[in-house]
Amino acid sequence: LLDIDARVARAVTTRPPAGREQTLGAQTALTVTQNSRLGVNFANYYINGNGPRAYAHMRAAGVRHERITFNMNAIEKPGNDLFDWSAYDLLISDAAAENIEVLGVLIAPSDFAKRSCAASVFGVPINLDRPWDDPLNYWAQFVHAAALRYKDSVHAWEVWNEPNFTSFWCGTAQE
Repeated sequence: LLDIDARVARAVTTRPPAGREQTLGAQTALTVTQNSRLGVNFANYYINGNGPRAYAHMRAAGVRHERITFNMNAIEKPGNDLFDWSAYDLLISDAAAENIEVLGVLIAPSDFAKRSCAASVFGVPINLDRPWDDPLNYWAQFVHAAALRYKDSVHAWEVWNEPNFTSFWCGTAQE
């Protein structure tokens, strides 16, 4: 078990009342009350056939929050300023279907929209010195588009992942 609240630990180890079992594939899982403090960083989404059942498993384990990384380099198609949100729409919809709240993590600018540096996996967005609504501030355009698109379903955003580690952020404090 994760280091979680004792009530959830007890709920996981006790059988639910008759008829309250939830079948997930070949397994039968206990029905556990969702814990407002329990979240996961699933991050492999639908690779290897996980599909929406992963959210059903999370819900059955009492998970209430999921951390989803919104990678600009996977969403914005180079050269045409178009965003393809379809994969994220599916994740958000599937999480909502299981009453799992999403923390959206905005990260990974597209190659044309970043300055590379040896220490960082993601580089640093370029043109951050421009106003947020300047079309050349590609990162701000992406952040704004994500916030608008998911305003009714994602209520918390993390801008960048672990900027205190140079492997994720090699920019300056001003950037």
